[in-house]
Amino acid sequence: MRGNDLDAFNILAEIVARGSFKKAAEALHKTVPAISYSVSQLEKRYGLSLVDRSSYRATLTDHGLRLLSEARKVMAQAEYLDSVAAQLLDDWEPSLEVIIDGMLDPRIVLDTIQALKAKGVSTTFQLTTEYLGGVEKRFQQNRADIMFTLNYTANEQWHCENLFDIDVMLVASPHLLTDRQTTYELNDLTRYLEVSVKDSSFTDPVPGRSLGGLDMFFVGDFYTKKQAILRGMGLGWMPSTWIKEELASGDLVEVPYRGGARDRYRLWLGTWKTSAAGKAQTRFIEAVKAGL
Repeated sequence: MRGNDLDAFNILAEIVARGSFKKAAEALHKTVPAISYSVSQLEKRYGLSLVDRSSYRATLTDHGLRLLSEARKVMAQAEYLDSVAAQLLDDWEPSLEVIIDGMLDPRIVLDTIQALKAKGVSTTFQLTTEYLGGVEKRFQQNRADIMFTLNYTANEQWHCENLFDIDVMLVASPHLLTDRQTTYELNDLTRYLEVSVKDSSFTDPVPGRSLGGLDMFFVGDFYTKKQAILRGMGLGWMPSTWIKEELASGDLVEVPYRGGARDRYRLWLGTWKTSAAGKAQTRFIEAVKAGL
């Protein structure tokens, strides 16, 4: 398809919408001979009859309908390309990579990206999930733009600010705790299998919240961890936001642990000090904070 073809197909679309060459010409602020010439040149270019001129109301032939259908896709892509170029000229980043800790409820990030996309932001977002020390490792390795980390270590190269705390709870299936004790001591609980999400940093793993027993079952994400605990395979620490429904239904129960069945992690938002934030990063962070 040539550049002039886009204009000709736009004329063809107006003819279909208006029902006549005259009304299409008025809508496009062109003369009837001008749009007739564009259509005839398009027909000549493809060697096909595109408009049925035998009736009072202008309609497309089968060939015309098929070509216009395909042309609409190209026209939409061309319009999107113009939008992308305009945003790049206006300091919108072509891409934005976000690293999150898997303990964070991803809806916070997904809602933000969805809202930005609904406003026509053309930036390509990449979301990567890591755990504990793996977040900072991936942030550094990929030179990503934003990270949501639980394992903040002071670094002169990046800026971090605390967003909120993530509450976690030691839970189990009610069928697992069969002895029905009022309160469990640590030695009582270490007899059970403990389900845990392993730190995704292979070079320098950070220990997470653990009872310290010898019988551990490591999984790769909190969804799998929750399913294992629901099955009665073992007990484990879960973010409270992930298990609200299961606690309400009684499918999971808080373990009555004397040492404390509740804890919290601080969630930090990190960005590079050495990189100026573009509009996508700025709007993304503003929207996350506004949604808290």
